[in-house]
Amino acid sequence: MSKKQILSYIKNTISITLILCLVCVGVIGAVWSSKVYDTRIKTAKDDPLYIKGYSNVLIVGVDKDGTRTDVIMFAQYDRVNKRISVLQIPRDTYDEDNKIDKKINSSYQTFKDGKVVTDIKGVYRAVEKITGHKIDNYVLIDTKGFRNVIDSMGGVDFKVPQRMQYEDPEQDLYIDLYPGMQHLNGDKAEQLVRFRGYPNADLQRNKVQRDFIFAVIDKVLSPEGLLNIGSIKDAAVSSFKTDLSDSDILSYVDVLTNQEIAKDNIHIFGLEGVAEYRNRVSYFIPNDELNKKNFEKYFVDETAIEKVSEAEMKLKESLTSDDGVDIEEVNYSIKSVSGLDKLMLKVRIIDGSSGEKKIDEITSKITSQGFGNKPMVYKSGLPYDTSRIIVKDTSNRSHYIAQTFNFEKMVVSKEKCGDYDVVIVIGKDYAE
Repeated sequence: MSKKQILSYIKNTISITLILCLVCVGVIGAVWSSKVYDTRIKTAKDDPLYIKGYSNVLIVGVDKDGTRTDVIMFAQYDRVNKRISVLQIPRDTYDEDNKIDKKINSSYQTFKDGKVVTDIKGVYRAVEKITGHKIDNYVLIDTKGFRNVIDSMGGVDFKVPQRMQYEDPEQDLYIDLYPGMQHLNGDKAEQLVRFRGYPNADLQRNKVQRDFIFAVIDKVLSPEGLLNIGSIKDAAVSSFKTDLSDSDILSYVDVLTNQEIAKDNIHIFGLEGVAEYRNRVSYFIPNDELNKKNFEKYFVDETAIEKVSEAEMKLKESLTSDDGVDIEEVNYSIKSVSGLDKLMLKVRIIDGSSGEKKIDEITSKITSQGFGNKPMVYKSGLPYDTSRIIVKDTSNRSHYIAQTFNFEKMVVSKEKCGDYDVVIVIGKDYAE
C-alpha cells in the first residue's frame, strides 16, 4: 500500500474502540455516574470457531442526583458489515409501563423498602420494548471525563446554532454560548450538548448532539488529532468505570482494535415521533410505523447473523477489500480463447446472495461456454451486497470469462484467487 493510500485509509477509518468512546463522549455531555458495562465478543454455544455477529449496547447518562437518565442511546455494532448504528431516544419519550411519571428518563428509578433507588433493568426494559432488540451491555460516562476527552484533542470547532443561555446553580450548570462557528473546549462543549432551550426541545437537541459527534470524529481524524490519538484514547477510557475484569477488557480491546470501521458506516439517527401533552404533561410519542422502517434499515436481522464463522468473516473481508490489488477494465474485443485455456481454467464461485440467485444456472453458464472444469461453489453464510470477479492474471481467458458474466471491471489478485484462476462473487446485486 502506498504512502498516499495509507494516509487516505487512516483519515477515513478509525478503530471501533475509539469510535464507541467518541460516540459516548460526543453525545453524553450531561452524564456523570459510576459504572460501565462494555460489550464484548461472545462465542456461540460450544463452538469457538463462531462468534456473535453483533453487539447491542445501551448508552445512558444520568442527571446530577443520579436517579434519572438525561441521555439515552441504543448502539449496535454489526461485526459482519462493519457498521455502527446509534439510535437517540428523547428523554421525554412516553413509557406506559413506568409507574413514576410515564417518561423513559425516570425508568432508571424504582422503589425498594419505601425508597427511590436506581436500577438499569428499567431502562433495559423500556429501550428493548422500543427497538425490539435485546441489549447485551450498558455504558455510563461522567461529565468530567467528557470534558477531559475534548480538552485532550485540543478542543473542537463547531457552529453553535443559536444563542444559548441557562443557569441552574443547584446543578452547578452555567451555559453561555453565542451563535456561529466557535472553538469549544471541554467546558464549552459540555454547555453545548446539555442545552435544551430549543423551539423543538429534545428533537433539535438530538440533532445538535448528532452534529457534534461527527465534529469530534473529524477532529480526531485531523492531523492534529492523529498526533494526539494516544492521549485522546486514554482520556476516553479513563472516564469509564467497569465491573469487567482487566483480562476481559484486554481480550475485548484486542479483538476490536484489529477491526476498522469506515466513517461512512457510522449511522446516528433519532427516534421518530411527535411531542404531545397528556394529562397536562409533555411527552414524546414514538411513531411506530416510521421507526420500524428505520430499524429495518439500520439494525441487523439478528436471527440471520446470531452466530457467524470467523473464517467466513475473514474470507469476506479478503474478497471485498481492494487493498493491494489492481482493477482492470474488461476487454470486450476478445471474442474467443483456445480450447486448452478453457479446459484448464479453475473457477470458484462464492454464493453470497443469501439464496436469492439461481446458482445452478450461473454454474451451467460456465460449462456451456466450453470451460472443462466444473466450478467449485461455496455457499457463504454471510451476505455479499456487491458482485465481482477476481482473476489471477490479465490473460485473454480472464477477460473472456468476465464477459460471460457481464462484468465491466475485474480485480487482479493472485493472492485472493489462491488455488483458483478465477473467483466469482455472486452478491445480491447480480443481474441474472
